Amino acid sequence: MAKKLRRNLLLVCEGSVTEPDYFALLKQKSLEIGVWDAITIEPKPRSEQDDEPVKAFPAHKSPRPRRQLKAVPVEEDADETERRFNHRQTPVNFVKAARNGLKDNVFEEVWAVFDRDGHPGHEEAFQLAEERIEGKKVNIAFSSIAFEHWILLHFERNLTAFVKSECKSENGRYLNCGSDQHDGDCRGERCVAGRLRMNGYLEGSTKHFDESNRAFFKNLIEPTMFQTACTNAAWLRNKVSHDPSKPFLTNPFTNVDDICRRLLGTDHETVEWANLGEPKIWRTLVLLLEIENDVLKCSISNEGRHSRLFNGTDISAFMLQNGEQIVLTPTPESSVLISVGETKTFHFTGRPDWQSILLGFQTGSHYLFIDPAVE
Repeated sequence: MAKKLRRNLLLVCEGSVTEPDYFALLKQKSLEIGVWDAITIEPKPRSEQDDEPVKAFPAHKSPRPRRQLKAVPVEEDADETERRFNHRQTPVNFVKAARNGLKDNVFEEVWAVFDRDGHPGHEEAFQLAEERIEGKKVNIAFSSIAFEHWILLHFERNLTAFVKSECKSENGRYLNCGSDQHDGDCRGERCVAGRLRMNGYLEGSTKHFDESNRAFFKNLIEPTMFQTACTNAAWLRNKVSHDPSKPFLTNPFTNVDDICRRLLGTDHETVEWANLGEPKIWRTLVLLLEIENDVLKCSISNEGRHSRLFNGTDISAFMLQNGEQIVLTPTPESSVLISVGETKTFHFTGRPDWQSILLGFQTGSHYLFIDPAVE
């Protein structure tokens, strides 16, 4: 059973369909394994909806006093800090709704999930999120251009700067790009959903809730696919230069993996990427990977305070090929002690196809990946 973190969490989503349905499955899994005691998702996922429309956030059982949380921010409940911002403007209003969960200690932790999608006010939203209430702030899970890019990363590493989640016709109807049903089909060049359908990852649309979509989302949270998505999201952030405080200026970008790992209690694990031929500071080591004459050279410098043992256990190297993890044995093959301030070079030979292989290193719960592909 995962280590129990905090007792309750609020998740405010921009979307009313895709995001709540996806996070509802993560919520169910999180509660089952005991990571959180209670999780509230707004808007309420359709799988949790009753016949009556939901007008307010559900109350949590607690001995502490509770304030009523409004689903839509109104002028009367804006505090002095929020009045400095245009809190009615999207996406500032999502941060405002999440802040309501911090008032009177209603929730231990709150998140706002939204994307760029042409909305104004993103800089204000990120600024308001930094304004603390009793030492706590709103965490943001942001995607540019759409939440669906996070979904796409479960299947492939993709750097496309999409402009839409779904393309629409002039009368506002979805074109279902990637299914060759319309002359305006972008075939996944402009919209993320089109890419998902074009490559056969998705049938139909994430905008509709049915059993097939539920099965699709459920498959995404299986350990292998989930870890692939987290690895690919870290790859995306490494490949695309961005200001972490202003991700809305970058396309593509997503850090949705942060809230997902938080829900599942795996946020203590780290995933980082390094570029071929560039030194990478990783934990207490400096790694440099180079390819010469079909030989992969890995130089490891110990910048820590203690000697480190490279024997496939303390630090292990592996490659991912066709979804399978294969442990790599370098030369020298015997255990090698790397003293403080010392550098040792290891050679991986016998493979002419290094540029098609994803190489990884692991120490404890920390992972480092190097993609040898030449751009």
